[in-house]
Amino acid sequence: TLQERGAELPFEQVKVVYEHDMGCKIEDAFSEIDILPVASASLAQVHRAILKDTGEEVAVKLQYPQLKVQTKIDLLVLKFLIHMSYRVAQYYDNQAIDFRRFNNHFNQSIVKELDFKQEVVNLERTRNNFKGYAGLYLPRTYVMRSSRRTIVMEFCRGARIDDLDKLQEQFGEKGPQKASNILVDVFAKMIFVHGFVHCDAHPGNIMVRPNP
Repeated sequence: TLQERGAELPFEQVKVVYEHDMGCKIEDAFSEIDILPVASASLAQVHRAILKDTGEEVAVKLQYPQLKVQTKIDLLVLKFLIHMSYRVAQYYDNQAIDFRRFNNHFNQSIVKELDFKQEVVNLERTRNNFKGYAGLYLPRTYVMRSSRRTIVMEFCRGARIDDLDKLQEQFGEKGPQKASNILVDVFAKMIFVHGFVHCDAHPGNIMVRPNP
């Protein structure tokens, strides 16, 4: 549920995000768009669509319309809980860690995560870092069709990296091990070579497909 099968909103409620941010009707941009999302998570849901002018198949990520308001409320609750935790900790040990220091970190990181333009920038930086690396493919983003609350990117298909049966069926008995080796190598390069980690690393976001 927390990966890609979260509670979804009716299409009529989320399409207004694209229309507001891009200043056009959604049918002006896409010749077809599935009203049922292919995935829904905590910040957004994703719909498969066809670009009207090029006929390309794309994934349209739409942020939930009331998310900014909800986030402000959540951050206030979080601030209250952090302060309460600090008081309780101080009661038992006046040398306890000052949890209040984490509040700014939570605020900054959550606000950044709500800005999908930052996600596109991070994706493009990661793409540049892995240029020429044959084991990893990142979906192409349509920057001019994206905004702070919407991302339009190439629609890619594949097997979830935790679907062992499908991996074995498609790639043989050693398929899961090969996929795991690539994944470990990618993370090692992000951490120890590039010093830049871009991921929401749950299995719903990591797909495996034949190469090339």
